[in-house]
Amino acid sequence: MTDALTEFRSSLEELGRDAQLEKKGRRPLPPVDRPLLRRMLLSLGELLETDPGGDGDLSAQVSDDVANARKWIARLGDRWESTLIGEMQLACTEHIQGVDPRYMSHPRFDFDYVVAARQRIEMRLSALEALGQAVDEELLGRVAQADQRLAKVLRERCEEPDES
Repeated sequence: MTDALTEFRSSLEELGRDAQLEKKGRRPLPPVDRPLLRRMLLSLGELLETDPGGDGDLSAQVSDDVANARKWIARLGDRWESTLIGEMQLACTEHIQGVDPRYMSHPRFDFDYVVAARQRIEMRLSALEALGQAVDEELLGRVAQADQRLAKVLRERCEEPDES
């Protein structure tokens, strides 16, 4: 948990420095760095996962940080938005395409990886909710369809008799 808190605060500092460029009026500014955005979302998502009700010590520790993040995000505007859209499309598309039944039928298909990647999508979504950010509903619908395909295959695998 402390690693996630340290990572979140570090990425928040970096985001704040980036947002300060907006005030200086340097143009044109590039989009927010995708790895920075990813680190921030995953670390905040991990923190939220450890305090799901939001009523523990963790909430008090990060509430000011989340407020600062919201402030920086508002200042970054389109630069944040364009990177966020790309990050979520990338993560979700990997999941959507990765659970293609043709791939999942392969004997060496890595179900552990797929499940872990899906958990990271959920961490991103939790962080975005805390930050007051919306995600494309169509994209989330496609993720839900992929989840259904994955769940079906996982159920079938659990029902198969052990051949050992």
